[in-house]
Amino acid sequence: MELKKTFWKSINKPIVWVSLFAIAALIPLIAAPDGIQAALTLRIRAFIVVISFLLILREYVALLTLGHLNFTRILPKIVLCAYVIKFGPSILSELYVQGKNNPEIAAAVGLSCLGWVAINWISNKLDRILDSFQDLGWKNQKQSIDDLKTADKSWEPKLCTSKDISVTCIHEAGHTLVYAALPNIPEQFRMKALPQADGRGRLGSVSSVDWNGILKPRDFLLIQLLMLLAGQKAEECILGELFDGAHSDLRYWQEEAKNYLRLGFGEFYFSPVENDFEAEQNRQVLERLRDEQGDLLIRFFQANQEVLQDLAKELEAKGKLLKADVEPFLSKAQLVDGFPRVTRED
Repeated sequence: MELKKTFWKSINKPIVWVSLFAIAALIPLIAAPDGIQAALTLRIRAFIVVISFLLILREYVALLTLGHLNFTRILPKIVLCAYVIKFGPSILSELYVQGKNNPEIAAAVGLSCLGWVAINWISNKLDRILDSFQDLGWKNQKQSIDDLKTADKSWEPKLCTSKDISVTCIHEAGHTLVYAALPNIPEQFRMKALPQADGRGRLGSVSSVDWNGILKPRDFLLIQLLMLLAGQKAEECILGELFDGAHSDLRYWQEEAKNYLRLGFGEFYFSPVENDFEAEQNRQVLERLRDEQGDLLIRFFQANQEVLQDLAKELEAKGKLLKADVEPFLSKAQLVDGFPRVTRED
């Protein structure tokens, strides 16, 4: 789960909370007249200390109540807002009056604000630098799957074994059978199983099906998500084991699932992510969606096990199937309860 924090959202970092305490202590040390230090700076310090405490309390309560959108979790935020509304204006007003009569007070407040912004910026910059070093270290230690496939242009793929072809045909048949939930598939539809991996390391492929219009219905988006997971779930259902050919499917599913949730479909999904709590919430929402769709696919393939195996055998025998070859199998597939479907042709 990516966690992208913008500049102003870095206030949630513990280092910034500490800086708020430090700034509260610095204000009276800047050359303010002795006569006003006791009253004004004490109020400012107390104000910032309470705000910092409430920020920390809010974060810890959020972690303790992870997954539960209850009143306890938002209570510190309510208290924080009430405290700022109650005491903030009077302190700002007094600061304005004192700063107008005493330029050194204005300078002290300005320097404190600049210090807070600087610490904010530095902490955010350090995060990015450390992340880049971590990414660099990982790349130096281990290449990605795509890097390994394209590193050597003279690489010659090995011929597939009979087991490889059998698994590939089940995998591609799983992708294809999900299209039974659509009223039709395009004329140029193709599904293939290759005797050896192509230049991108693929053993098989299935044509994607897109929506002709601009606005896609929710059920169509769900069918696309199910299609991406279907290859691996077909392996699990028919073969009882999983293989490593679904890495790109799962990567695409994650991106499409995020877009689906950002549209307001399914559970609440934070976008943009502002803190670790929201990132963890998003991770759990994605995991639940994947599990729900995985269970639905298992029920679907169990109900259509014979059709799935027959389609896989047909692909294994011919190596490539066209729309006319696939449609008889799709017409035999039975959609289980809860499976999305699109009935209108478009």
